[in-house]
Amino acid sequence: MRYRDIYPNRDPRAGSDREKWQKLRDRVIRREPVCRQCGRRASVEVHHIEPVVRRPDLALAWKNCLPCCRECHQRLDRGVVKPKRDPPPRP
Repeated sequence: MRYRDIYPNRDPRAGSDREKWQKLRDRVIRREPVCRQCGRRASVEVHHIEPVVRRPDLALAWKNCLPCCRECHQRLDRGVVKPKRDPPPRP
């Protein structure tokens, strides 16, 4: 069973929250244009550190977003690596 089947109106990618999620995602990627996991490739995706299924209250929280490249995002989703929670220091 998927999250959106249980909570159809609270999925960050559906309904009224879709626009909020897209704006947050774009801001996160603009703030950290390099993948936080590997530090080599461009950030093109955003991973939820705490899964939305377990923590729907953090679905649109800045601190729960991790900008990453596609390869690292796949590895994070499969559980191969643990997410790096701390962002790099700001210059």
